[in-house]
Amino acid sequence: MLPGAGRSRQAHRGAPRNLLKIVSRGGSYLTGVGPDAEGRMSSSVRERLEEFGTWMQACGEGIYGTRGASEVLGVDGGGIEWLHTRTGSALCAFALLQDGPLQHGESSRADGDAAPVTLTLAAGATSARLLGAEELKIHAGADGNSMVAPAGSPTEHAVGLAVEL
Repeated sequence: MLPGAGRSRQAHRGAPRNLLKIVSRGGSYLTGVGPDAEGRMSSSVRERLEEFGTWMQACGEGIYGTRGASEVLGVDGGGIEWLHTRTGSALCAFALLQDGPLQHGESSRADGDAAPVTLTLAAGATSARLLGAEELKIHAGADGNSMVAPAGSPTEHAVGLAVEL
């Protein structure tokens, strides 16, 4: 059953999380959703499917037609768990978010102000963009690695980043 069906809204996070963990390791995902004994879809299941569909509209290109890339060290940073898929020359990295959309300044500094979330990209990255959103400006970090600082995320439970190599 789709995680979150018949449970709290908080449980919806399980669908993108489970999908990403499985696909990044080369697997396929089956939601296992069906009608009740009377042949109807409950409103809670319908709502969860709609939310999952919205997420897939924004991030689906990093899922459909890709292969697992869990062994790749493609994107890192923000104190967030990243999972990876590949298609052609593109690497897609997904962050599993704990508390809603990624916000610019999610990390806090000692002075109490927010510090931007900065991500290190895979070597050879030529472009990067948030799935379902805008192109990101790549800049060189102090160590020479390519870096991006997304201003936020278009999705709640997991954000996708496409990196061209």
